[in-house]
Amino acid sequence: MSVNTRAILPMLWLLASEHADPTSGIVDQSIKSISFRLRLTEKEIQSAIDEAEKCGFIMMLSTRNETVTEPLPNRTPRDREETEERPSRI
Repeated sequence: MSVNTRAILPMLWLLASEHADPTSGIVDQSIKSISFRLRLTEKEIQSAIDEAEKCGFIMMLSTRNETVTEPLPNRTPRDREETEERPSRI
């Protein structure tokens, strides 16, 4: 992976932490917006995103000109079950 991609990838993860659900890993900003926020060219951002996806670090969920990523499956969803039974009404 290129040095440029290795530098941009953590910045993309930081942008993902700004999402309404910070654990979702979603970056729902356009390439233009990301470029402005990171003070890099759109070409540099797009190249880094393409390379990071190719290497398996991110997954594109949208084909529009927006970057929407999903985190790698390193977190397991918690099963939230009720521990107490509710009495049934008769």
